[in-house]
Amino acid sequence: MGCVQIIRIVVVCITCVYPAHAEKMCSIFDDLPQLRKNQRLPDKVVFSTMTDGVMSCARFCLGASLCGSFNFNMRTGVCELNDVTLGTEVKEVIHAEHYVFSDVNSWPKRLAGVCVNHSCSESQYCQPNNDSDYSCKPLVATSCSDVQQCQPESPDGEYWLNVGRHPFNQTRIYCHDMNTENPREYVTLIYENYGFYPGFRSPGCGNEYPQAGTENRQWFQKIGFDVKHMTVAINDYTFSNWTNKATPYGRAADCYTTHRGSVAVCGTKGRFTIDLRGTGLAVVPEQTWRQHGYLAIIESISRSREGNVIELRCGGYCGGCDPLGSLALQVNSNENLPSISATAVTCG
Repeated sequence: MGCVQIIRIVVVCITCVYPAHAEKMCSIFDDLPQLRKNQRLPDKVVFSTMTDGVMSCARFCLGASLCGSFNFNMRTGVCELNDVTLGTEVKEVIHAEHYVFSDVNSWPKRLAGVCVNHSCSESQYCQPNNDSDYSCKPLVATSCSDVQQCQPESPDGEYWLNVGRHPFNQTRIYCHDMNTENPREYVTLIYENYGFYPGFRSPGCGNEYPQAGTENRQWFQKIGFDVKHMTVAINDYTFSNWTNKATPYGRAADCYTTHRGSVAVCGTKGRFTIDLRGTGLAVVPEQTWRQHGYLAIIESISRSREGNVIELRCGGYCGGCDPLGSLALQVNSNENLPSISATAVTCG
């Protein structure tokens, strides 16, 4: 960029900062080829806020890793950050009075100042503290800690969070321990998620007899959830109850009989039902289970079409099945949750 162009940018910075709702449009914008006058990129806005001018909007975009372009409303001062650049996922902007549009790549990075080499995550933006220091602030709420920052004093409850990695998917997450420095994320289960671990044995599928202290029944009302990696914390029993001992979520097991390479004639008795209907989530299609224990076997794993209901039948002597690796979930795009079922979170 030549010296004349840099001077023009400085002039814009000095002369075009004005309060929101100003009626006039600064004519100097016509001298900046970065800006597309009366144009706006729709349907790609991930964040919007009020700024005091187009230069502040450009600087804001430069300080947000996921920002590929921005729309700026000349009349209201609203700055909209888009997560794409023109020509990647979209080819055209639309006509919009009082707006200007620009790809962030057309602006010199040094305008970001102290944020030029920031290390904020893709869900955050860089906010200068002074000429030598900055802070990372939530751009969108991706965790319960973000909810605390964006909306202080928020109580425990259901919130709409942007989960996974960008491009984010919004879903309903229960935030627990919001009065502490380390709130935790959970998924509230609408239907029964239940495991049955029988207290009787039948060696070789012969006579059946009770085995004291082994029967267990377990219910989960909520499951711990890693919102970044989209995995279940299978050993979190905060919202679970049982009759004998705590057992991991998604495990089916028994001590009923031996299985030597194939399911014994009397079958397995260990059961577990994963039921995510009404949560907006489902088990990923590639999720598998592994058998564990002595002469154990997986008798069957039945899965609903959307992957939100899984029925497990496993057993051994003693043995059963556990999720292989992490139990991973994904947003179920076929399920629309009521907007009033959680609280929207506004950052910035």
